[in-house]
Amino acid sequence: MNRISIAIILCLVFFSSCITLQEPQVKTINNVNAVGMLSGHPKITFDVVVYNPNSIGLTITDFKLNVLLGKKSLADLTNASPYYVAPKADATVPMVIAPTAEQLGLWLEASLNGLGQKDEEKFNGVGSLKVRKFLFSKTIRFRF
Repeated sequence: MNRISIAIILCLVFFSSCITLQEPQVKTINNVNAVGMLSGHPKITFDVVVYNPNSIGLTITDFKLNVLLGKKSLADLTNASPYYVAPKADATVPMVIAPTAEQLGLWLEASLNGLGQKDEEKFNGVGSLKVRKFLFSKTIRFRF
């Protein structure tokens, strides 16, 4: 019984080096909606579309995103719900921002300034997502 277990573990370790996963790609942000702006409890919801270029399905177990205006942080988001991404397909990860009054002020200022004409004043974002398959996981960093 122990020899079988050891053989299975050795096979898993040996063949795990054969599995090379391509990094999933953050493609677009869709369905941006603002709700509750007049009620004093604003929320901005949107969907992040992630593409899996691999021939096997993956599970995104942790998704983090920091929305920036230039170098100023407008919002930090985390979505820890697992999402399955089918092989060679897109998956939609819903995100929600509940901005503070200070963040709303920065957003309003950016809107009035034409969403930042200079490169250092444009909206951008950095983040990471953790991809899991079988016993293996990998954290992928991205920027947009």
